[in-house]
Amino acid sequence: MTTYAIKNPYWLADTFIFRRHGYLGSIWVKINSRNKIEEIGYNFPSRFHCDKIKDIECDERCKVATKLQQSILNRIGEEYFFKLKNMNEAKR
Repeated sequence: MTTYAIKNPYWLADTFIFRRHGYLGSIWVKINSRNKIEEIGYNFPSRFHCDKIKDIECDERCKVATKLQQSILNRIGEEYFFKLKNMNEAKR
């Protein structure tokens, strides 16, 4: 699967790294200019306030993530994203 990176349109020091995931739809991490993780989540289109991840992938600011950015996203285990989703569903 391809991992993408896109600059935060409102705060250019931040970068979102995301990729598609079969069960969760998409998983993402927001990092700052020092490559420190600030936010972690799933369902990236809702975070960017759009309907489809294809809209984000077609954006001219969206690039294929660097190896460092890919490794940041890969360091977070899949189990963490599932726990995050379950916690959010339990709150509803």
